[in-house]
Amino acid sequence: MAKKSLAIGILLCFLISIPAWPAKKITTLNWAASINNSDSKAEPQVQVIENPAKPPGRKPARVVELKPVLSIMDQPENFFFKYPSDIKLSRNGHIFVLDKEQILHFDSSGKFLGNYFKKGQGPGEMQMVTDIVIDGENLVAFDIYPRKLCRFDFNGNLLSEIKVSAPQIGGSLVHIDGSSYYFVRSDFPDTGGKWIKVDNLNYFQVYDAKTNKLEELAAFPITTWAISQGGSRGRADTTPFRAIPYKNNQFIISHTEDYLLKIFDVEKKQVVATFRRKYKRVKIPEKKEPSAWIGIGGQRYSYNPAYFNDILEVLVVGDLIWALTSTVDKSKGLLVDVFNQEGKYVDCFYLKFPFEVKPNSSTLGIGLAIDPEGQSLWATVKNPDETFSIKKFQLD
Repeated sequence: MAKKSLAIGILLCFLISIPAWPAKKITTLNWAASINNSDSKAEPQVQVIENPAKPPGRKPARVVELKPVLSIMDQPENFFFKYPSDIKLSRNGHIFVLDKEQILHFDSSGKFLGNYFKKGQGPGEMQMVTDIVIDGENLVAFDIYPRKLCRFDFNGNLLSEIKVSAPQIGGSLVHIDGSSYYFVRSDFPDTGGKWIKVDNLNYFQVYDAKTNKLEELAAFPITTWAISQGGSRGRADTTPFRAIPYKNNQFIISHTEDYLLKIFDVEKKQVVATFRRKYKRVKIPEKKEPSAWIGIGGQRYSYNPAYFNDILEVLVVGDLIWALTSTVDKSKGLLVDVFNQEGKYVDCFYLKFPFEVKPNSSTLGIGLAIDPEGQSLWATVKNPDETFSIKKFQLD
């Protein structure tokens, strides 16, 4: 089998030939979220909960080892992993993996059950799937071109297909609640032909499939290096926008390079908690090649951050929020901070993978999924021979 390679850098949006909305003039926000709420005149800024560098009353961080219990490898008669990017777990323990032109389904033992992706434009056929979401006993895939939502049962049968006509719907589907589909959309700044650093808005949206109405709930800025020049443009976000489903119609929001987390309440249409802890930033070792570069008009534009993002991934385990940080100890593993629903720093531990973790500047570089009880963790793993596998680990 031919070897595969995956270049993992910071989130890089290359928007040369893709049709998009008109570029907007550069805006810089003075606070962390603009709320779209017609019922209130002004949204008060939520006080930041400042946590200490260590959880109060806790001993030195323990080490939690990840013990491999299952590995899903290439099956030539059924599939080859190409670039697996996302893992979703169902309530019955089934695993769904989003890959390049593949949506692979496995049972809890790792047995291959099918591939839901079919290339085309007919019913249930897709062109470019950006996200998959589990909704009860169904899988929903979002095809960005053309914009449509394909709903399947766990036998791979197409149940429905919704063609989204809302013109400014986002390119990332993050959650489903009944007829409400939650998306994230990002702007593109007008830079006047210059490669500059700007605060670029990312919009958190909800689309009602029954009424075909789209509402923008809030806008969060992300620091971005961007250039727009004639009909060409490119962008390199310094951090991904994360909206993680939490509980009671709430989402954990992460949108900054430095240490900061928020809880956004959909019903209230506002941030109800903002919290962080004292954190020593981790420098990125010097390297010859930039973390990201964009070629436009025969010129190359690059971005080279000095520090890793403080938070590289966010997981929800019950009521607890796990912030996977950029602190990596070769003997202990990766430092995980634990916060409760009030934003208080209550615990920390090192998560020791059985392989070397090599994060890029803004993410871990691997897809993760954890069961609700926090007993097992699934990960996309790049093997020494450049192939990929999906591994299940038990948290000891």
